[in-house]
Formats: sequence, structure tokens, C-alpha cells
Amino acid sequence: AWLEVSNAFPGVSMPIERSYALWTRLCDRKNRRLWKRPLPAIEFVALVESCLTADDARSTELAVSLLVSDEILEILEAHRERLVSCFHEARRQATVLGDKMVAQRVSDVMQDLSNRLEWNELRPEILDITTEKKSNKIGLSSFEQKALQKRTLSVVQSAKLDDADVVENIFDRWKEAPGCPDGLAEALIDFFVNSNEPIKATQSLQKMLKDQSYTSTEVVGRKVEQVISLWIRSGHSDAPWRAVEILKELEPLRSEMAVEIKDSVYVNIAQLWFESDYPRAGKQAFEILSKMQTFDTATFKMSTKALLKDAFVAEDDVAALDKLARRQWPNIEVSEVSEISEHILGVLIKAKDVKRSLRFVTFMVDNGSAVSARACCSVLELFSHELDPDKLLSLLSLLEKSDAELDFRCYEIVVRSLVGMRRKHRMEEIKSALFHLFRRVGSGALEVSADALGSLIYTTIDVVLYFQRDRDALEILEAAEGNLLKGGQSGDLFPVPLKCYERITELLAAKEQTEELTKIFERVQAYQEKGYNNIFLSTNLCTQYMKVLSKRGRSSLKKREELLDDLIY
Repeated sequence: AWLEVSNAFPGVSMPIERSYALWTRLCDRKNRRLWKRPLPAIEFVALVESCLTADDARSTELAVSLLVSDEILEILEAHRERLVSCFHEARRQATVLGDKMVAQRVSDVMQDLSNRLEWNELRPEILDITTEKKSNKIGLSSFEQKALQKRTLSVVQSAKLDDADVVENIFDRWKEAPGCPDGLAEALIDFFVNSNEPIKATQSLQKMLKDQSYTSTEVVGRKVEQVISLWIRSGHSDAPWRAVEILKELEPLRSEMAVEIKDSVYVNIAQLWFESDYPRAGKQAFEILSKMQTFDTATFKMSTKALLKDAFVAEDDVAALDKLARRQWPNIEVSEVSEISEHILGVLIKAKDVKRSLRFVTFMVDNGSAVSARACCSVLELFSHELDPDKLLSLLSLLEKSDAELDFRCYEIVVRSLVGMRRKHRMEEIKSALFHLFRRVGSGALEVSADALGSLIYTTIDVVLYFQRDRDALEILEAAEGNLLKGGQSGDLFPVPLKCYERITELLAAKEQTEELTKIFERVQAYQEKGYNNIFLSTNLCTQYMKVLSKRGRSSLKKREELLDDLIY
């Protein structure tokens, strides 16, 4: 429990001190024969590592006292690699802290342990990597060397999983050697792949490539596939990086000889990047897929989707995608065109590349390819940031001429963009776009909710009235009524929000335009009588109308009294 606290708060001394005190008491009980079971070796190693992680004088002192204790011998063999690393780290920390006596003590214990293991006829190679043994033996003849190499290769090839220590010892000796016996690297790779040791398998592969100790290019390709597949299965967080490193080391060889890697390996690596949280994982997946020998529709779709994963798309990524799309487009299956085009446009829009987006849309239209509604919305949204009404309207016209799936959202983006520019001299473009939308909705070509359409109409009228353009606002109201009303039917929702009429009557009353205000009032009254349940003579409308009537004097008194009676009723 104290070790868990130490891991949760590395560098804090209190849990380390408590763990050390408990270990001391445990050893004391064992020495007094009160502890009948073996010492918990894993906890011992974890305690030493926690002490060394703290990296201060007191913790180093505790680590050294643990490493030089009598209990180390029964734990060392089972946890050789971790404890050897601890010995080296303890000696390093003692040297850094200037405690030469402690550093020397650690070295002496390392030598003593090696001697004791050898004396007890345990495997003396356990501490081979901690001590440099001097030998006065005469070197082996070439015949003896070959015999030894054949015997070593035979040991590795016939090794079982239980013989891991023997194989790892051979591996440790071999990786430091200048050369490599034929077939040994391949045998080591096979063993480490079967024992799920991706790091050692990778090191064996790297040395094989470095020493060029392979029998054929087919073997190289097969071993590369084996190691990469092992990383993919391992689930390590750095698995995609390891796979990329292996492929990079293979690049010089691929330029000299034909080393073939199965396309499925590239796809699996790309899938690892798709699942990664790395910010540029999409770019990595795209680059991996571009190395494939065959490029079918599924691969192309996966490549376009890869760049969409990243939050940022660089210019060189866009250029590479543009080049790839031009090359692969004729081979795309018709059923996949819509989704792939959506991916490509998504990348171009994320990169905010207006020119390429327009060029790609034009290319699709020229080739008779349909542009999806979502893609249309995205590209129109991108163009709306250009603040150029002519370009925006031209793009909308281009999309309408094609088989693009334009929905209400596309027209809404255009109208809201034009309105949002708040340019008084662009009022004709605003009305033109809005009237066109009214005609499309009125003819049944577009489906839209009453709330969405009403919100757009009110926003437009509000901006138009901001510029005191009451005549333009009246034209918009008339166009909406003329195109959207369903042939005199009653009992439906009225398509134009009541607040549009209230907003315009405020301006008309302020300008004392009695005639226009009276017309609006009478139209609203007529719509109310037809049975539309969301439009009626509201208090605001009546108030504005009565203000105008009051300026006529006594002649309008009777009309005002009737209005008051209606309101009270």
C-alpha cells in the first residue's frame, strides 16, 4: 500500500521511508524464523526503484542498503534485468552525490555477487552485463568459431519459451558483437516474436539490417512484417512510432533492392495511427498509406479520411492530397464518389484553401459528380469568410447548375453571409438571394422548418431596417407572403413571424407613413381572419397604428375606439 502511495506521489520521501521500515521489520522476522514464506521479491524490486526514482541523498542511501543486504541473492536471479539496472543507477547516483565510498561499495557488492553465484554453480552469466571479465584464454580457431556459431544457432532455433533466459543471454552477447552468424538474427526474431517481446525483436531486426546478415530480400520483407505485426498486436502506446521507425530503416535497402511489404501491413499501421491521440496522427497515416503498392478505392478513401483526423492541415498535406486525388479519381467506384469528395472538401476547408476548394467543386461539376449537401454547406461556409458577395453567389449558381444536393442550410449560409456583411449598397444581392429561396421553398423544392425560415426572414428584415430601407423590407414581406402562403388555405402556421410586422411598423410609425402602415395593419387583420393561429393584431401593432390615427385628430376617433374595444375583447 505504501508503494502505491509512493508511485502516486513520486519524489515524496514519507511513503518510501514507511515502505523501507516495513521491509526491515519483515527481514528481521525472517531472520528470527518467524516468517515461513519466501520474501516478496516483486515488492523488493519496486521499493528499490522507488528509492532511486526519488533521486536524493537519503533515498539513494536507502536503495544502496537494500541492494547490499543479504536478501538480494535469493531475489537477484528471478529479477536480473531490473536489479542490474538498479545497481547501475545506484552507483551513478552515489557518484553524482560525491559519495565515492558508497559507489565503490556498490561495485564491490556487484563483483561479490557474481563470484558467489559462480561459486554456488548458479548461472554466472546472470551478472555478465555488470562486470567485465578478463580472460587469458587463447582465441578460438575459425573452425571452432563456426562450430560454436552452429551450436548457438541450433540452441536458439530449438529453444522453448521456458528457455528465455538462455536466448536472452545469447541475444545480449550477440548484439554487442561486430558481426552476425548466418541465420541467427532470423532465429532470434522468430523466438522473440513467439514470446511477445517486440523490443528485442526490433533490436534483432535492426542489427540484421545493419550487418546485412540476411539470406534474401524475401526474408527481410517477411521479418519486417513479423515485427511490425507484433507491435500492432502488442497494444503499446508507442507501437505506431516503432512501426514507422522500422520502415524508415528499411528505406535505404528498398532503393537498392526490391523489398516488398504486404499492403495489409501498411493498412494496419495506418489503423494504429487512427486510434492514436497524437495531434498529427492523420498525417502519419496518410504518409504510411502512400507507400502502398496498390491503391484501390478503399485505400484512397482511408487516405482522404486520415487528414480529416488532424486539427490542423499543412500546405504540403493539401498539395499531396490534391495530386493523389487527380491521379486516383478516374478509378473511384461511383458509389464512393460522394463520401470521398466530402472528405477531400473537408480537408481543403480545414486548410482554408479557397482556390483549391473552388477548383475541386468545378472539377466535380464538370465530371458530372454530385456534391453532397454537407459538402456544399462546408464550401459555402468557407467562401462566406471571403466577404465577397459576387464569389459567393457565383458558387451558389455553379452548385445549382450541377446535381448538387442543395438544402435549406446552403441558402441560409449565403443569405446570412450577405446580411452579415452589412453593406448598404449590396441590398439588391440580399433581396435576390432571399427571393430565390422563397421561390424554391414555395415550389416544394426545399423542405424547411417554419422556425428556421422565420428566423432567417426576421434577421434579414432587421438588418434592412437598420439602414432605414423600409421599402426594401416591405418588398421582402410581400415576396415572402406571395411565395410561401398556400393558396388561401386557413388554419396553418403563418410563414412570416409576427415580429417582422411589428418591427417594420415601428419604423413606419416613426416616419409617419400612414398609408403603408395602414396596409400592413389591414393585411395582418385579414390573415388573422383567415384562421392563421400565429399571426394576429398584437398590442404593439395596434399601438403603432393608434399613434398614427391620433395625429389625424377627431376624424379617426371612432376608428380608435373600435380598436380599443377589439383589444379589450
